[in-house]
Amino acid sequence: MTKKNLTLLRQHLNENDLSGFIVPRADAWPGEFISERAERLTWLSGFSGSAGIGIVLNDKAAVLTDGRYTLQVKSQTDADHWQTGDSTKTTFKEWLIANASSGAKIGFDPFLHSYAEIETAQKELHEHSISLIPAAINPIDDLWKDQPAAPRDSITLFPMTFAGQDSAEKIEKVCEVLKKNKVDQFFFTFPDSIAWLLNIRGNDVVNTPVPLSYGILTKEGRFNWFIDVERVPRDVQKALPDDVKITDPKDLDKILRNLEGVCGIDTKHSAHHFVELLPKWQDMKDPSIQMKACKNEAEQKAIKQAHIRDGRALTHFHRWLIDQKNGSLDEKKVEQKLQALRLEQGGFVMPSFDTIAGYGANGAVIHYRSSKATNQKLGQGGLLLMDSGAQYLDQDCAGTTDVTRTYIIGTPSYEQKYHYTMVLRAHIAIANAKFPYGTRGAQIDAIGRSILWQEGLDFAHGLGHGVGCFLNVHEEAAHLSPRGQDALEAGMLLSNEPGLYFEGQYGIRIENLMFVQKTGEQDILGRDIMCFETITLAPYDNDLIDFTILNGAEMSWLQNYYTKIEEKLGL
Repeated sequence: MTKKNLTLLRQHLNENDLSGFIVPRADAWPGEFISERAERLTWLSGFSGSAGIGIVLNDKAAVLTDGRYTLQVKSQTDADHWQTGDSTKTTFKEWLIANASSGAKIGFDPFLHSYAEIETAQKELHEHSISLIPAAINPIDDLWKDQPAAPRDSITLFPMTFAGQDSAEKIEKVCEVLKKNKVDQFFFTFPDSIAWLLNIRGNDVVNTPVPLSYGILTKEGRFNWFIDVERVPRDVQKALPDDVKITDPKDLDKILRNLEGVCGIDTKHSAHHFVELLPKWQDMKDPSIQMKACKNEAEQKAIKQAHIRDGRALTHFHRWLIDQKNGSLDEKKVEQKLQALRLEQGGFVMPSFDTIAGYGANGAVIHYRSSKATNQKLGQGGLLLMDSGAQYLDQDCAGTTDVTRTYIIGTPSYEQKYHYTMVLRAHIAIANAKFPYGTRGAQIDAIGRSILWQEGLDFAHGLGHGVGCFLNVHEEAAHLSPRGQDALEAGMLLSNEPGLYFEGQYGIRIENLMFVQKTGEQDILGRDIMCFETITLAPYDNDLIDFTILNGAEMSWLQNYYTKIEEKLGL
């Protein structure tokens, strides 16, 4: 089917005097998850990972993705028609320079690429006589005959008991940032930023409870919310601040063209189409990102309650897995069992991402998704990597979880135990870390990674990412990775997930979520000393731990963690 789709696209390009077309895995909003309607790259190539970009020329095509999906993309695309590559090593610009002819005209959808991305690419490609041409209509939307409709579910309120701050107060704080940056208004494109700002939630994309919408906030506090009014129930409308106006999305382009004064816009995360419309603009980071990342007391309490629910499900799953003796399990069955146990806890709304249940060699595919073609039976002596998460909301809790555990099915080998224990040591090093205020994510990343570096080991993903409160499982702001340059602030919710991956053999990852907190102490330079509070509650697989490798501090942390699990879960 993908061969046919590729042929259809090439016919369209020839008819419209284009040499190629770029197909990112994206929609018109920044974010990891997209609506079914926006899965254009999957329709074209078969690749279903959450990050990637396709480039189609008349005689060749490629899908580039990052280290999480480099194995997956090879298995999901037809090698006779698609090249594959690591986007961190070869960008789509570099691929075009190497493969497109001089004078080539490459089409792109200006709604699916950020302004910063296109402007940078145009400068580099121009030097090689390659032009980027914005398409008035995405050709795939014409060719994809059974393309799903745009989402139209109703918007819901996010309870104040969990939000901890009303929308008017949040808007006031954001306005202070706008005035400080000397802009007259800001154009919001992040769906989770608008959800946080207005204390609302939605169901427009898989795994993330957000509505897809845009907003313009003036420095005086007037917020123009671009969403179909029929999707906003009366109770939600009544709860919105008086200065929030609901406007038909069809009017957005006209309003942007006629804005007076300077409009702030995050050009790294806003569609090229919108920036081109603005008369006067200033590049600036979405001002809500930092505020949203630092969870207040109410949010922290709600999130911790969600992790108690999740911890019970995970603990029951571990016990169930140990009890299975008949050898009839496979990746799909264990994935379904864990979701069933989460459903039993109450408040489960949806997964926070598609579960990764990778057995044996499949566990070495960093963001593996089991399918009919790849579903592996669980044998003896293999490792099962389970990376999963949930969105919880009821009267007692609200939160987003993300947890990874690696289990042995049968008896582990020496290498499996050694590698698992080294990952656990890196994991504990992060959990135990104390650091001065102002420390950046890259510095924390190095603390955990250095444990592995000493043994010649490493992994091809960040050590941790931000997580929302009943929002995005991968949130903007600070993250723990070699590229993490933002400072860590109290209240941030981050993952701690080192791993090791051996292609064709097995993968290991251990992940907890943790809050950044103040210890109440200061260092010799007068800076606050910060630490992490682990909130995920799920036992590790003791059969994989070589306790002789752990030092005293690591053993103490592990014992305290198990005590906390018993106290919080009562199991």
